[in-house]
Amino acid sequence: MKIVKVFLVLSVLLSITGCSPLVNNNPTKVETSSNGSYKALLFVNGMELQSVGHTANESELVVGEFIGAVNEKVDIEIRPSDELTSNYLEEGTEIYSVEGNTKIVLAKKENGDYEVFE
Repeated sequence: MKIVKVFLVLSVLLSITGCSPLVNNNPTKVETSSNGSYKALLFVNGMELQSVGHTANESELVVGEFIGAVNEKVDIEIRPSDELTSNYLEEGTEIYSVEGNTKIVLAKKENGDYEVFE
């Protein structure tokens, strides 16, 4: 009888922990957008920034000083956490500040446009 009670208690505990939403709360994994694609992220100046999908010209932003180049491109599913890493931008992509706004940076694309990250 005691064995049955222990088995039932263990079964209930395993069921509860197995269904817990906290199991999937992994801060290193990147969330997907509403259309199922992964977010384009860049870690720079101690901040995680996301591509907003348009260029500096479209946003009327003025390119500032050179910050550095992307050191490492991590897997698209990984959240970058080291300075000048990205899950989207290629290694060597140049990163620039924006005049008058410290919360936005620009990534220089191969075609010469600057992609906005905020």
